[in-house]
Amino acid sequence: MLSTPEPGFDHPGSVLYFAVEDIQHMRDSLTSRGIRFRTEPHKIATLADREVWLADFEDTEGNTLALMSEPRLRP
Repeated sequence: MLSTPEPGFDHPGSVLYFAVEDIQHMRDSLTSRGIRFRTEPHKIATLADREVWLADFEDTEGNTLALMSEPRLRP
């Protein structure tokens, strides 16, 4: 996915996105293991058939990583 970075993330480098089914569950699981998130899961887009959600965190070297989920919309 390509997009303009959100404020606070507009620095040189690449973001590695991990696709997950349930972003809140994965965020809770990683938080319980000591991972600190920079942003809570938040919706960034609504498409015709799904939404796009992100939650950003950093690795031990300060690189930005993110969880991404694309839940389908119910008809």
